[in-house]
This record gives sequence, structure tokens and C-alpha cells, in this order.
Amino acid sequence: MEAGPLGHGGNLAVPGRLRERHDLMVAQSGPYREGARAAWQAGWFPFPAKRRDKLPIVAGFTGREGKWCDADDVSRWMKAHGDANLAVRMPLGVIGIDVDAYDGKAGGETLDALEAEFGELPATYLSTSRLDGVSGIRFYRLPPAYRGASFASPGPGIDIVTWY
Repeated sequence: MEAGPLGHGGNLAVPGRLRERHDLMVAQSGPYREGARAAWQAGWFPFPAKRRDKLPIVAGFTGREGKWCDADDVSRWMKAHGDANLAVRMPLGVIGIDVDAYDGKAGGETLDALEAEFGELPATYLSTSRLDGVSGIRFYRLPPAYRGASFASPGPGIDIVTWY
């Protein structure tokens, strides 16, 4: 399958338009209906997920072979699954650094050590349902040469999330 689009409109489709951390949304457990339109307008590909979970309610829209949702899909899901959680399939060219610093997970310590060695991460969007100030997915744009690449975890409690 051909790699998907770098956003479909909105801020993530235009290089250099990322705003301050937390500016797009902090995705907490809540209705898909309330956040899907804003996510779509910002260039993301929102789909409904089970409440208190990350599993998609709709099939076929994630993974390398998944299709990209369109505005009709989002509108239909807002009606049918309005009370579901909001999840997003990231555009091509965006990665997420998923830090888990809860229930004894070491993501916070790993992030601190990496930032001490390499410098602080730039401010960005953060998606989280946690209130610990550390856990969550931090989104970053990739240079074109890295789009579609696979990434290993940089350490305990941190995963790299991509469009697939």
C-alpha cells in the first residue's frame, strides 16, 4: 500500500506551523463527537476507540495496510460512536514519543536521562489521559528522509509511535 498523506489540510500539513505544547488537544477519555471535528480540521485522521481503551471501534483504518479515513467517515462515526474515545492515526511524516511514567513504569526516568544527555525535547503537542505531567505522546514532524522508517524504543517506558 502506498504511504498515506502528510495531513489533509490543517496545521500538520504545513511545515513549521506547530504551536506551543498542549495547544491542539489533550486527549482525555471523552466523547469522540466533541473532538473529532477539531482533530480533522487540524490535519489528523481521527477514529473512535473503545472507552477507557486505545482499541479502535472501526476496523481497517490503522496499520500499514489500513485505509485513510475521510470527512464522510468522521461525520458518520461522530453520529454512530459519539461517546467513544478519540484516537488518531497520525499523518505520514509525524512520529509520537510515547512516555509511560505511571504504575512503576520508567518512562519519566528514561526521558530525564535522555534529555540530560542530548538536550530537552522541543515544545510540541501532547496527547494524554494522565495527570502526572510526564506521561503521554509527544508529536514531532520528521524530515522527509525518515518518513516511513521504523524506530526502536529509546529505552524503558518509552515507545515510538508512527502512522502505521
